[in-house]
Amino acid sequence: MKRISILLLFLGLMSLSAVAQKSKLSPKKAVTKTKSSTQTKFYKGAWFSVRYPASFKAQSEMPSKTGGPGTYDSATFTSPDGTVTFCIYAPKYSTTIPKELFGDNFVDTEKRPEGGITSYSSFYSPKYKRTCSYMAYRCEETAFLYVIGLRYTTYEAFEKYKKQYDAFKKSLLLYDD
Repeated sequence: MKRISILLLFLGLMSLSAVAQKSKLSPKKAVTKTKSSTQTKFYKGAWFSVRYPASFKAQSEMPSKTGGPGTYDSATFTSPDGTVTFCIYAPKYSTTIPKELFGDNFVDTEKRPEGGITSYSSFYSPKYKRTCSYMAYRCEETAFLYVIGLRYTTYEAFEKYKKQYDAFKKSLLLYDD
């Protein structure tokens, strides 16, 4: 767990206080207020947790093969107007990005000092009828992977939910046990 927390801190996805508070997280779907006064809910997957806007609808996807019964490696969070969906995929012991969920358009853009690779993908999906933009981080050496992103119908929808998406990304915590 410490290794992933340090990695996330290095990648800028967690703050020092989030690392310190990580063990105190409650898996409840409690509604809280963030600094921007936006209400959020807590979602815990098999190997990750995130906070998402309280008005969004959470949908668990992809049952976990390693997290036990009733746990999931992926989830989506859809805006009340249906124009934007935030996505997260964080399995354990896998470095394969599921093409059925995220396509196969990832371009490796940055090799990290610890051996990981950051990749990005952005394309229009006829399946979802929206633009999909994803960031993936994977490390073959440690069998570590996560994909985070969003799907949106129009650029205006993207702009409308951009701040909530940034908060969603920053809230991501990954677990290794």
